[in-house]
Parts: sequence; C-alpha cells; structure tokens
Amino acid sequence: MKVTIDTRQLDSLRNRFKKAGGQWERELQRAVSNASRATLTEAKREIASEYQVTQRRIAQGLRYERGKSRLGFVIIGRNKPIRLREYGGRATKAGVSIAVRRGKRKVIRSGFAGARARGDQGGGGQELWVRTGEAPRRVKRGRNKGLTKEPIKPLVGPSVANQLGDKRVLGHLERFFQTKLSNDASRRLARLLKRGGA
Repeated sequence: MKVTIDTRQLDSLRNRFKKAGGQWERELQRAVSNASRATLTEAKREIASEYQVTQRRIAQGLRYERGKSRLGFVIIGRNKPIRLREYGGRATKAGVSIAVRRGKRKVIRSGFAGARARGDQGGGGQELWVRTGEAPRRVKRGRNKGLTKEPIKPLVGPSVANQLGDKRVLGHLERFFQTKLSNDASRRLARLLKRGGA
C-alpha cells in the first residue's frame, strides 16, 4: 500500500524560493528530503502509539520513495498481516487474549497456543492458532503426523499497510510533514534571502 502525503504547499514554497534566487532549487529539495525522512521516522512512532506492536517490527514493513521531481515522496507499507503473537497476544484458559489497539483488549475464545510452523522466522517459542472450520485431514508432519485433525491457521492482525492507512495515523503524518517542511523551508529561505541581500 502506498500513502502519498499532500504536498500542495510546495507550489507556494517553490515560488517563494525562486524569488530568493541563488541555489533555491537545491535548498527546497533538501527541505523536502529532510521533512520526508522525519515523517517516515514519525510514522513508526505514531503507529506504535496506536497499535500494540514495536517500532522495530513496524520499521520492517515501512519504506519511502522520493518523487521523480525530488519534490515529493511516497511512504509504502507492506501489506503482509502481522502475527498476533507480535502484538503481544497470549494464550489463557479462556482463549487468546490480545490488544491489537492499545487499551482495547479482547479474547478470541477459539484461539490457542501451539508450536510454530517449520521454517517460521523468529526462532523458538509458540504461535497463536485458530481452527479453520474446514474438513479434517491427515497431518503429514510434526508430532501429530498420521492423525486426522481439523486444519489450523495462525492468528493475524493488521499489516503495516493497514496501520499506515488508519485515518488517525495518516492525519497526524500529514500535519507533521506540513509543519516540518514549513519550518525547515522557512529557515532555508531566510538564509537565501540574507545571502542575496549581502
């Protein structure tokens, strides 16, 4: 999923920088680059403040691309669902207890803990599962090999792309970018004008 931050204010900034002369285009590009990179960092913080997942995990699914004109950028969130165990989910007697959003805990009564699938990333430990409701089938490997059981699948939550598209997250990032760009651009513009008047 790609999220484009509103950069309409750049038209106004471009005109102001042109009037200042000198290396106005390079200075404006640097202001946009600094603001966009700061916004990517802020995205990790803001998502982590809304969702029960670490900034490190969020960073694995986030990147940004600069626009062709070098005066724009796109934040890209990976659309692969995040396992509920990475949201801090845990198995209890009542089922799987999880708070995907901070402060909003619920219990998935059909969930349970079990060994991770072979080849799963992240080392040892347990995975959180739920039965699929499909017809039972013969298990081909593992400790239950040869037995007939209902298929299971890992419990997952929102992907980084889903988190990035959250209205509260996106709204905050748009405001952050606009403020960051405005402040940095103003400082650079003041320096250009000072040099021109020297």
